[in-house]
Amino acid sequence: MPPAEASISGDRWSPRLTVGLTPLEGFQLYGTYSEGYRAPGLQDVYRGGGAHGGGDSYQPNLLLQPETAKNWEAGINLRYDDVLAAGDLFRAKVNVFHTAVEDYIDVDLTVLPRTAINIGDARLKGIEAEAVYDYGWGFVNLAGALIDAKVVSGVYSGQALNNTPLDRFSATVGFRMLEDQFTVGAQYLSVGKITRTSRTNPDAPPVVDEGFDLVNVFANWRINDHAKLDFGVDNVFNTAYTDPQSAWSTTAATEQGKGRTFKVALTGRIGG
Repeated sequence: MPPAEASISGDRWSPRLTVGLTPLEGFQLYGTYSEGYRAPGLQDVYRGGGAHGGGDSYQPNLLLQPETAKNWEAGINLRYDDVLAAGDLFRAKVNVFHTAVEDYIDVDLTVLPRTAINIGDARLKGIEAEAVYDYGWGFVNLAGALIDAKVVSGVYSGQALNNTPLDRFSATVGFRMLEDQFTVGAQYLSVGKITRTSRTNPDAPPVVDEGFDLVNVFANWRINDHAKLDFGVDNVFNTAYTDPQSAWSTTAATEQGKGRTFKVALTGRIGG
């Protein structure tokens, strides 16, 4: 490839406007319009994909354009106290969104040498909801989302976006004790179907795998005002699954998701 002058510097104003309306106490309607800007990173420009990002099969691309996005959101916020008993609280939020991304950056695997390019435009839309009920000595949290994310133009038009959130649902229950200094709980997480598409052959039919369900447990101990101990076990039942956030999940059902994982963290603060 002959040498060429190139620049990846740039700037952009990204406005954000939110309008809210509270017709009743504890009930709020809102709408948001915002624009986003993502400049190409070093991983995009120089690596271009591949296991090690080297060799003659991959070329850097100093001519990448930044991604720009326009996003619309609308939703409802609920906020109520003393619902079932004195001192309890209920919070909930429902949000619908539509995001259009121009000049989406991905690796073109249909040709050699391979390189990251602005493959076209992408679109994400969906609905998210979350509710929490806190009753002092415990809490319940429910959250879920239905999301559709795909490429709408270019070489991969019609294919699902890689490494984007999928349909999911979670339920978390926790209990407090020892004057709220010790909290224990459990979480159930369910992720919907995973669609894998071939980047080397855009015409190949997608592979759809069933989703997965995980159970996690956790405990938090506030030892004093300066120290806290956190303990958790993710994937308690050691379920085999493929993490949709991993690039591997776009090529093969490798079931490389983390197995049973133990986590311990001790946090301390010195001084006031």
